Amino acid sequence: HRDLHSFPTRRSPIWFSDTTLMLQAYLGTTQDGHVSSQDITWQDHAPAAGDGWQWQHTGAEGSQVITALQHHLTARTTYTLDPDGIWGPTSILALQEWLRVTKDAYMGSVTVKELQKCLNNRAF
Repeated sequence: HRDLHSFPTRRSPIWFSDTTLMLQAYLGTTQDGHVSSQDITWQDHAPAAGDGWQWQHTGAEGSQVITALQHHLTARTTYTLDPDGIWGPTSILALQEWLRVTKDAYMGSVTVKELQKCLNNRAF
């Protein structure tokens, strides 16, 4: 596993694989840079999801890093998330609450840049 200091994530309006790698390191999950097996139903709610996000039409099983993030956010926000590993509007709202950005249930550039800032500052 990589140390969090070994790869600062680039500040970008898009959640690329380097953001995923840093989040995986922070949350202690497998570090592969992928947010796997996501339900394509919710893809429109994540316009800033870049490379490494795997969207499926059927049979989405969820991602280990998203499950860990859902647990993390449930412990730190007013949201009680189902830790199913699927990134959807309620998970996005919880992240936005935690990051103190406008809550709109869309993971756009403002949300992603604030997430990257928190990860880079080790303040997540």
